[in-house]
Amino acid sequence: MLLHLTGGRDWHACGHRGPAGRQNPACAAVRPWCCIAETTSVLYLPSVVGTYVTASAGAVLGFAEWGRLAFGVGLLAWLALESVVLQRLLTGPEMPPMLRPTLGIQLAPQAVGALAHFNLISGPSDALAYALVGNALLQLLLLARLGHWILAAGVAVSAWSFSFGLTALATAMLDMVARGYTGPVALLAPAVFTLVCVLLAVLMLRSNVLLVSGRILSQSPTASLYGLAADRQ
Repeated sequence: MLLHLTGGRDWHACGHRGPAGRQNPACAAVRPWCCIAETTSVLYLPSVVGTYVTASAGAVLGFAEWGRLAFGVGLLAWLALESVVLQRLLTGPEMPPMLRPTLGIQLAPQAVGALAHFNLISGPSDALAYALVGNALLQLLLLARLGHWILAAGVAVSAWSFSFGLTALATAMLDMVARGYTGPVALLAPAVFTLVCVLLAVLMLRSNVLLVSGRILSQSPTASLYGLAADRQ
């Protein structure tokens, strides 16, 4: 549907032009230049994860109804943006090695969404909570399967993109156990929590090594973005 509305894949090419030379309206609305190669999972952060955090804050501050509205915005925005990211991965050029760790953000919409949902409900977890946590576990397995490809350039600062979703997933599963659930989630929660602690320790250690050696900025994915922009021009 998104491809149909924008006139097909050609509009996502770096030329930004569709039928009759018209500019892609989606690109024009977002920024003056657009390229499918520059699309990353970072798209989830403002409209999806940001609204989930707003929902959680609303629930904690006593504005649960506003929080539910924000949760709906994030949930539907996630479903819409998922197609955009998948389109980039399936039809775009191979992602540069320094940008691949941004795929760790793929874990955040489900995991952070589950936490927001828990803040908005009382009592045992419901089917939506199980669906969000289950999808997050699936994403974790997929990212683990692609780990060698994602971290081809080594563990750089950009690998912290995994931390948001990992910590949210571990917290969500522990929350489900605290609510009295004794099924598969209760069985997996300790293992996931341990795994998250180990991965975060590795990230912190690696980041400290890069900082001390003065290579923390040289490992930034910013250079890859500049390279894509230069190729576009």
